Amino acid sequence: MSEKSEKPEKSKRLTYEDLKKRKKPTVKKVKIAFDSQIADEFNSLRVAVEEARDDVKQFPRDKESRTKLVNLEEAFSEIELKAEESTVEFVFRSIGRAKFDEVMESCPPTDEQSKDAKLKGEDAPIWNGETFPPALVAAAIVDPELTEEQVFEIWEGEDWNHAEVLSLFMAALEVNQSRSVADLGKGFGTTPS
Repeated sequence: MSEKSEKPEKSKRLTYEDLKKRKKPTVKKVKIAFDSQIADEFNSLRVAVEEARDDVKQFPRDKESRTKLVNLEEAFSEIELKAEESTVEFVFRSIGRAKFDEVMESCPPTDEQSKDAKLKGEDAPIWNGETFPPALVAAAIVDPELTEEQVFEIWEGEDWNHAEVLSLFMAALEVNQSRSVADLGKGFGTTPS
């Protein structure tokens, strides 16, 4: 049997119009629980159900373990519905390089922020850390629909903690500063090590 190397068929060259049709914006979703008590109960019950399932696997004939699992799964189903109802999904879409630069340029660092960074031996900031995050969130958020004023109100409000607003900002930043790569195997991009 002779081995001959076959040349792969040349694929059609892409045009600019092909690129425009195929390119989709980057999208990122972030879920935030609006009731921390329900979220805590959900997480606790999820762990308890997993532990009870392990117990039943280890002792399948133990009636008490099976009853405990059934009761925990029932309680978990109830709290799961409450958790879903109290969780809001925020959807962000990339805004494009030019719009991103426009938002960043509209939020320059203050003289005090630049001076403070210099005193600390840090690089000069490229944006105002107080105004750029909410401005970027407002520009990139697609669901729920929020105005820039509403996003700034969230940022300054007492109901939102630092971790929550930071997760919104990081999602908005990520959709605008990361690239999506599908690992298609040998010869296509990077492969896992």
